[in-house]
Amino acid sequence: YKKTVLHCFWLCFATAPSLILKSVGNGGTGRGTGLFFHSPGSSSNVATAVIAGLQETPDSIASAASLIFKVANIAGTITERMRISSNGNLGLSTTTPQAAIDIGETCTLRIAGAAGGTGTPAIIDANGDLRPKTSSRKFKHDIQDLDFDTQKLSALRPVQYRLNSDNTTDFGFIAEELHPIFPLAVNLDKEKNPYSVKYGQICVLLTKGWQDHEQKMHAQANTVKSLRDKVAEQDRRIATHEDTIATIRTLLNFSQLENQRIREENRQLKEKQESLDARLRQLEELLGR
Repeated sequence: YKKTVLHCFWLCFATAPSLILKSVGNGGTGRGTGLFFHSPGSSSNVATAVIAGLQETPDSIASAASLIFKVANIAGTITERMRISSNGNLGLSTTTPQAAIDIGETCTLRIAGAAGGTGTPAIIDANGDLRPKTSSRKFKHDIQDLDFDTQKLSALRPVQYRLNSDNTTDFGFIAEELHPIFPLAVNLDKEKNPYSVKYGQICVLLTKGWQDHEQKMHAQANTVKSLRDKVAEQDRRIATHEDTIATIRTLLNFSQLENQRIREENRQLKEKQESLDARLRQLEELLGR
């Protein structure tokens, strides 16, 4: 069964139209032809989906157009869910796709059954664009050593938390807390507010911290070696002084012994002198008689 009314074409099953092809809009932006899907309800047909080709500019003769896909939400309201624009961009939950695949803010991209493997990681930049996270020198310029006070690493606060979306437990950092410490490790949203953490860059900070720690350890090791060398030199000097002291003590002992010998000789000489003096007095007395 078919019925033509104005710019409509009905394809019906039983007595109610199930598929309607009709014009949309009165001209300019939003004008085109759509395929409207209906299903029988309890009292009337229920609109379920629309596929339509629409003009993108106000010019009624412009050829730029989009192909849109609409479906009924839980409340029965026909809502656009996908659009292919004239430049080939595909939009999901957005009516103005700005990239080859543009996913609206309320959409979640899920890859079911994805297995682990190797490859280039992808990131979502501040504009919401999904792109590979490259590391090759050919993609970079103005390369400099990282200037970061690694003492700030002790200020990082690892936390455990529950996600508001599904109440699952996870751990990591809070973007608002990390941003004042190292802004380059935090992604910002369109309003320039902290949004997510570049966990890959945290490894760079830890590497920088480890390198600084190694440098300090080497410096301390050199200092310890220098102190040990000084202690060894002092021990050598002390040993030399001890040898000198031992020599002096030996000389003192020899001097003491020599002094004792001299005193003993002096005592003996004194005794001999006294003996001679006594004999001399005796002779003088004999001669005096």
